[in-house]
Amino acid sequence: MSRSLRRYSSCAGLFTVVAGSVALAGWVLAIPTLRSLLPGQAVLPPQTALAFVLAGLALWLLRDAAPRTAPTTVPPKTFRRRLGELCAGLVGLIGILTLAGLLLGKSPRIESWLGPTGIGFNEPMPSSRVAVATALSFCLAGCGLLLLDVETRRGHRPAQFLLLAAGLGSLLALIAYAYGVRLLALMPPNAPPTLPMVVLFLTLVSGALCARPAHGLMAPITSDNLGGKLARRLLPAALAVPFLVGLLIEAGEHTGWLGVADDTALFAGLTILVFVVLNWSHARELNRIEEERRQASEERERLIEQLQEALANVKTLRGLLPICAQCKKIRDDNGYWNQVEVYLRNHSEATFTHGLCPECVHQFMRELEHLSPTTTPD
Repeated sequence: MSRSLRRYSSCAGLFTVVAGSVALAGWVLAIPTLRSLLPGQAVLPPQTALAFVLAGLALWLLRDAAPRTAPTTVPPKTFRRRLGELCAGLVGLIGILTLAGLLLGKSPRIESWLGPTGIGFNEPMPSSRVAVATALSFCLAGCGLLLLDVETRRGHRPAQFLLLAAGLGSLLALIAYAYGVRLLALMPPNAPPTLPMVVLFLTLVSGALCARPAHGLMAPITSDNLGGKLARRLLPAALAVPFLVGLLIEAGEHTGWLGVADDTALFAGLTILVFVVLNWSHARELNRIEEERRQASEERERLIEQLQEALANVKTLRGLLPICAQCKKIRDDNGYWNQVEVYLRNHSEATFTHGLCPECVHQFMRELEHLSPTTTPD
């Protein structure tokens, strides 16, 4: 699971680099078709394309987690990691400068850094065409990539919260684009949301989150436990069901089949129905998993009982024992002849205490009397 997510993270970084480079090449080579990435879409401003190239490059360079030598030791930084952090810092800087220019009413000519006017950029794109949401998303994404391996004592990753904030803005932009609405000041008329830009942001954010799948907010989702499996099943539905139901209702409203009141009731009803079906299917799946665990637990208990019984019978003597008819020694598996007490001690839990039975005592006393010197009377 983690390996697949890291592979997706690398592909997301490369995809962002390629897409941003294509848009940037459209400005440098004066090819209008490349500037929008898709036919019929608004063009990507040059600073936006540059920021995507730097962000994708930073994600690709920082795709591997920093090695940890000790909890209190700062991990060494390689050249690739330093270069990735530099690219992430430049992404945040572009976002901050663009956002400051929008708020102050000034246009920082970031595109002038990329080439002289009239040579590379035949049609300079002013920064006012960049939306506030776009600049803010670049600020959050740049800071998130820069702090990708920073972790608090409680195991939280601040970068993930920054990336989720940037991803939320992109998700809202995607919904607005799909529904054909405008989100007020975040998407002014002179900077409409474009599908390529939204897709690139979502790809970048999801790739950055998948770069560290076993840490922070991603750990419960990517775990192999029952909670992780349930989260991976419900999360796509939680994202897709309201969106698709909204699109369905929007289509019904455009065709005149539904009114405003009908839209609300239908949205609530369909959402409830879908999630009830999902809860039922997952409850059945959890019951099946619980039954398998119960059977596995019973099988384990049975094996433990068999093992305990086998251990109890390990030193139990069974079968035919070869014993000498004269000296009463017993032959072991290696062919050696042992005294009875030695053999029993090695093959059983028995211990021996030596004594004399009454018959042996009587015989022993007679032997003593026989061996004692005979006394003669005076």
